[in-house]
Amino acid sequence: MQEVLLELPIAPVTLGPEPVSFPIELKTLREKVAPFAESATDNLFLELDAEAEHSPGAVWEVYFGLPSGAAPEPEGPYYIGNVVLFGQGIRDEHHNHESFRLNVQTVYDGIIAAVNQAVSAGTLNLGGLTADEWVHAQPAHLCAKVVIRQQGGVFPNFGDTPINNKALAQKNLAPFDINVQDDNLVPNIIWKNFIVGQPFFLKLQGAGANRLSIETQLARDAFKLYVGITQYTYDRFFREDRGGGAIKGFKKLSREELCESKLGDRAKPFPHAVVLRWENKENTIELPAFPEKLYLGMSLGIEYNVKKIKPGNIGEINFVHRCRIPRLVAGTKCFEIEDIVAGGFTILVRANDPSKGPKGRERVSRR
Repeated sequence: MQEVLLELPIAPVTLGPEPVSFPIELKTLREKVAPFAESATDNLFLELDAEAEHSPGAVWEVYFGLPSGAAPEPEGPYYIGNVVLFGQGIRDEHHNHESFRLNVQTVYDGIIAAVNQAVSAGTLNLGGLTADEWVHAQPAHLCAKVVIRQQGGVFPNFGDTPINNKALAQKNLAPFDINVQDDNLVPNIIWKNFIVGQPFFLKLQGAGANRLSIETQLARDAFKLYVGITQYTYDRFFREDRGGGAIKGFKKLSREELCESKLGDRAKPFPHAVVLRWENKENTIELPAFPEKLYLGMSLGIEYNVKKIKPGNIGEINFVHRCRIPRLVAGTKCFEIEDIVAGGFTILVRANDPSKGPKGRERVSRR
């Protein structure tokens, strides 16, 4: 038996010589999607429709949940299949469109397996959560990415990233929808878990240092932002300035502040968490270059007060990961160290009022 869980409200995507991506917000599917990870018989599929005026002579690779800055690898856990148009979907061959069903269950299984492997190896600490809880205990946001090559062309090299290959690109944009009628919890907070890795591993003096920061124009009276890091990460990099890290523009909340918070148990994203409250636009979490297989579990907390929010598009929250990267100086064998954006994501904050119609008019129920 097949069941359609969600028809994605995504505008048509034009495929060309550059990679494209589109977000899939799974908040509304949380309860339906979670059982698939535990089922031994059910599978979750992503179905795509494709069409072209003429035969494109190209193969499109599709990746589901590919992390920002990661190279697309057909042998990796995020690859779910190809889109190829031959006959079906070619309009000048009298076919309207072709549908493709791609199995994304392997992506969920692969993500949990990869997180479990890193935890078992001691290279990732989740602050007291299991890998399954980390992935499923919150509304998930995964990005489906399409990578193409022309017929006879080559795929990106292993290890290529958007930093060194302009044919690779990805923007992680996740919607954050607020129901202004839902005033059961005031204030409310939603945590978005994520994992940070070292984007570049060439060992040059001065290279590899990382800076994480928040950029936003959200109203301070309606929103408060937090970053949660595991106690392990805080002790390793920030305690008594021994680990080479630094925190600026944030306030570390004390145990008493967390216990007395109106947010209750929701004041922390995971049991063993250090919570930093965003205080200043000039903010940064500085981390030294860390080993290739070390990963840091973190979370972005968005606290909001629905009584101070009006329906509409409110603004963006950009979580930016910058890294000091060596660049080869043209015509020489020398490198220069540059500070560039190497990763991160954007949260698009929107508010809606279910009692209003699309033009802001009151909905009237008829009997």
